[in-house]
Amino acid sequence: MLRYGWLFVSLAVPVVAGAAPDRARLRQAAARELSALGGVAAWPAHRLRPTMIRGLAIETRGVDDAERARGFLSRHPGLYGGSGSTLALRDVQATHTSRIVRFEHRHRGLPVFGATVVVVLDRGGRVRAVSSEMEPITKLSSVDPRITAVEAVRAAQRQLLRAEGRGEAPPRAGAERPRTLRAEGRGEAPPRAGAERPRTLRAEGRGEAPPRAGAERPRTLRAEGRGEAPPRAGAERPRTLRADGAWARLGVLPGAGGAARLVYRVALPLTMDRRVRWHLVDAATGAYVGWRRATPEVRR
Repeated sequence: MLRYGWLFVSLAVPVVAGAAPDRARLRQAAARELSALGGVAAWPAHRLRPTMIRGLAIETRGVDDAERARGFLSRHPGLYGGSGSTLALRDVQATHTSRIVRFEHRHRGLPVFGATVVVVLDRGGRVRAVSSEMEPITKLSSVDPRITAVEAVRAAQRQLLRAEGRGEAPPRAGAERPRTLRAEGRGEAPPRAGAERPRTLRAEGRGEAPPRAGAERPRTLRAEGRGEAPPRAGAERPRTLRADGAWARLGVLPGAGGAARLVYRVALPLTMDRRVRWHLVDAATGAYVGWRRATPEVRR
């Protein structure tokens, strides 16, 4: 028997009718390891693994808190492991009574967004509690993106302009159409009549001039890669981007039942998006998936 909150439930995990065999197998493996640990567990019905285990007092070994926590997790792969999954140390926080060690879940080398594991140790190095948002990923066909980080940033910018109504409405009848994104999104006036037509988009190129006639079109812009040359043919696509306040990182967005999708997590500069949030763009199709809140200290 295992205490679940204030209830007592059997460790035998029932197989739900119609449930996938892999799902039932993963829940049963987690239940077996959980029975050996004891403690109080929180395990929502829709999750393959417990989200919290507390009331523990498990001895660990290691030269530091991070090694002790990692050693504990490695001894329980049914709870904190999986095919292609690894845990990367994020940080260690010390308090007067405990040490808090945070890990980031990675799948096939990519970060799994929102999936962290936190191990709490007492001053004697014993594991007292574990919380986890880590779920096994069983349905992700590829980790190779079909779009670049540059294209993901553009998709997020377009969605933001569309959602906020900046640049989506047609110009007034008889009015000259603004010719720059700054004029459409920042309230700037279009160029004077007779003035040379601007050849750059402030939101897309940050003032870079287009190539001369007949010259090869550059495949990166300063806002889309800091002027870095594109990768050679056959080279791996860059998976992160930091340029002019924009930030993009390739990773995995977990779903229900082991499903996941490959996405870019994009942060736009605060001059464009005043809300502190991540924009998620599908790395296979370029479709805008949605956004999630982000704290200022992690949006960097």
